[in-house]
Amino acid sequence: MAATYYHLYVKTYCGFCKKAVELLTKKEKEFIVTLLDHSSSMERAIKRKYKYETVPMIIEVKVDTMEILEEGETKPHSDVIKEAQYSFIGGYTELEQHLTKERRSLTCIKG
Repeated sequence: MAATYYHLYVKTYCGFCKKAVELLTKKEKEFIVTLLDHSSSMERAIKRKYKYETVPMIIEVKVDTMEILEEGETKPHSDVIKEAQYSFIGGYTELEQHLTKERRSLTCIKG
């Protein structure tokens, strides 16, 4: 089973960070947020990794899950991550473009 979620690196004072959260909420997308306000070393590391200097920094994560049966359980869980693919999107503007492109692709497939 495959699933997609977004990982946002944000700061509380950032208007574009807030807009990114609002957009993903409106589009009913799953996401997690890492707040960088009190971790300058993490902020520097993420900026270096993705060669991006502003927040938000948004990553699309596609995960494949597998079903497992824990000891003593009668129904398998399909929420165990088997593999994950990470794609750096950019900031709020790039997120908007990405979601618009995604919507167009789905429309073409259905059409």
